[in-house]
Amino acid sequence: MKTRYGRRSPAPILALLCLCLCLPARAEVYRYVDPQGVVHYTDQPPSKDARPAKLPPLQVIGPPPGPPADRGADADARPKAPQAPVELRITAPAPEQTFRGDDRRLMVNVALDRPLPEGYGLLYMLDGSPQNTQATRTLSYVLEGVERGEHLVSVAAVDARGREVARAAPVIVHMKPPTVSLTRDR
Repeated sequence: MKTRYGRRSPAPILALLCLCLCLPARAEVYRYVDPQGVVHYTDQPPSKDARPAKLPPLQVIGPPPGPPADRGADADARPKAPQAPVELRITAPAPEQTFRGDDRRLMVNVALDRPLPEGYGLLYMLDGSPQNTQATRTLSYVLEGVERGEHLVSVAAVDARGREVARAAPVIVHMKPPTVSLTRDR
């Protein structure tokens, strides 16, 4: 499309660019274990029959709140916007921490910005799967039977109905067997 001055209008290009920005980005992530037992994550399928990994949902932060509402006489009668019940942070294990030992146990500690509301609890996750069958209010939990390799640890807060209301940023840890040095008797 040309303007009256003979130049092309940037409007079609801008419209196409805006359309591309509105489309959701989607990428598949594949998980595989190499012959040495090391877990890898990649965006390229490692084989023809590879299937995408099932990962926990991303934590999305919404837009910042708007300007303060009019504080008229009926301000207290209006419903208030729901506030996140709690913010979680994993304090142990540390990101990329390596554990060596035979017990296959992993202690997870969580810090909260305020106490859990009544009826809420925590689910401790290993590689996206809850490890405790019932939500608990304890801030420490031992994951049992953790296999050798790389693992994703996270903690989710759930309400009384079991719906997730908050999740801690995941931590990647490495479980390795103890190193044994073999020496030859002479």
